[in-house]
Amino acid sequence: MTEENFTNSIITLLYDLKQCPEGNILNEFLYKINKTYEENENTAKVERKFIFYTNIKLKENDKNKFNKLLPLFNLKIFNYENYDFKEDNELCEKFKSSCLLLEYSTKGNNINIMKNNAINKLYLLFGYLTFLTNVYKSTERYHVNEISLKHNITDLEISSIIELDKNNSFIDYRESVDKIITSKQLEKSKHPQFNNNFLKYEFYEYLIKSENKKIVNTIKEYLILYYLAGNTKELDISFIKFWTLSEKIIKDIGGDMTDGKLVKYMQKILKYYGYPNYIQNSISHIKNKRNKLVHENINNIDQIDRNIIKLVADTIIWFIMEYNEIVKNMSEYKIILDYFNQDNKRTIELLNKIEELKSQNNK
Repeated sequence: MTEENFTNSIITLLYDLKQCPEGNILNEFLYKINKTYEENENTAKVERKFIFYTNIKLKENDKNKFNKLLPLFNLKIFNYENYDFKEDNELCEKFKSSCLLLEYSTKGNNINIMKNNAINKLYLLFGYLTFLTNVYKSTERYHVNEISLKHNITDLEISSIIELDKNNSFIDYRESVDKIITSKQLEKSKHPQFNNNFLKYEFYEYLIKSENKKIVNTIKEYLILYYLAGNTKELDISFIKFWTLSEKIIKDIGGDMTDGKLVKYMQKILKYYGYPNYIQNSISHIKNKRNKLVHENINNIDQIDRNIIKLVADTIIWFIMEYNEIVKNMSEYKIILDYFNQDNKRTIELLNKIEELKSQNNK
């Protein structure tokens, strides 16, 4: 059930319970909410295709790579000629695009959930392409008119979503026409680029084959948030999104913590990947700027601040990817960070002693 469906059901149920004896309200409520859930669960499933208008134009030498990548995200290229224009052939030309149309097919009983899943699949693809292109790369861009300077690190976008049935007929033809006519024309994207020698597109296929599915799904969530942070043109908002993403990952690893401890873990991850002290030490200053922006609406964020917190996001996501087959759960990443810079020989000796004592006591 979606939140919207649940909320509507609750309102109806509460109204129906007005006449219910006070002693039976809870039992009656639980009975009815479960019945509502079962009715929703048993609703006949329908097949839908969601067609995304993107701003991707591929070079010839990238097409094969892209076609290999798309199925890993349950996406494929949709051919404009496959539309069923039986209702109005005069308008069919308006549906053409010089850029790629991507298709996500699904089956379910709740259109809102199906649509959200489709959008997240596309954002996941965009997130991986954004990470693939920008990981460990700074964006040194300055402009005389800093107010109008766009600070996004990716220009991947969609302009509209069209809904089709399994036969490629429009669910609502007139609404689809209106979406296409009123959608903004996007500029051609400079992505995807498969030129990052550090991280090739094949890595995603290797990643999702991991048996540690829970962590793989967590990585997917991070990549979606990475795209949303990278696609933001306003410097301060992009900065906050990269900070929030980095904070989320570190707290997923270490649990709730103070700002001071959060900064230490940001510094740890930079140290782990060999970044110099001056970059590590800048995190405390950046944290103060972040707090002023969030709590006092004082915006002193500059390009370097965004670059450094993006670097934290880059390193912590790569760290999660790099060790996903070694750890069993998110909290074990904390063990690696806590002990990587120490002489662990004595710690290991003590742990072995503890295991020996436990074995003796169990005999």
